[in-house]
Amino acid sequence: RGYRRLPVHIHLWLPKWHSSLIPIGCNFRRWKMPLLEKCPRCGEFEQHRYHVIQCKHAGARRECTKALLRVDECMTETLTSPDIRDALNYLLLTASNNQEWEPPPTENHLLNQAITKQRQLGPHRILDGFLVQEWASAQEAYYRSLNRSTTGDLWASRVIWRIWQIAWDLWIHRRRVRESDANQCLLEQHEALDKAIQYEYN
Repeated sequence: RGYRRLPVHIHLWLPKWHSSLIPIGCNFRRWKMPLLEKCPRCGEFEQHRYHVIQCKHAGARRECTKALLRVDECMTETLTSPDIRDALNYLLLTASNNQEWEPPPTENHLLNQAITKQRQLGPHRILDGFLVQEWASAQEAYYRSLNRSTTGDLWASRVIWRIWQIAWDLWIHRRRVRESDANQCLLEQHEALDKAIQYEYN
């Protein structure tokens, strides 16, 4: 449901993201294009597509923080259970910073099931928008406690849609840096060229 709501350009890009067929360092190495292996923002080798989100570049961290806040706003607007909202916010924060996820303890049985299943799937898969079904079940139970008819699946589709936007926003930020004078790959290449020229003329 969330996939159908995406703008066309993200709709076309997302399968490439999920299959790691985007032009990043690990693929450039496989395609034998060594000059493009490094991240244009931080200058580190991009081992995985998650580096697009987890990059330590100051601008990337600011962009990621804004994207995470938009997810939180979405959860607030959809009346997400406070426990679920806290757990997902912390999961997204740790995954986007490449840290271990240690969710806070909860007495919510359905939420505990969601946390267990998400651990089994792999916490970092949240960066792909992969939420286990148990999150929706826990949220639907919360809606029932509020006497609301909204389904957990509808809630999940809205949250996943916003999570997909994180990867897209960080990809656009990476592309802008790559096309600017701040591109670390180009700066290193120019520096190497300057040294080579100096060596020849000294």
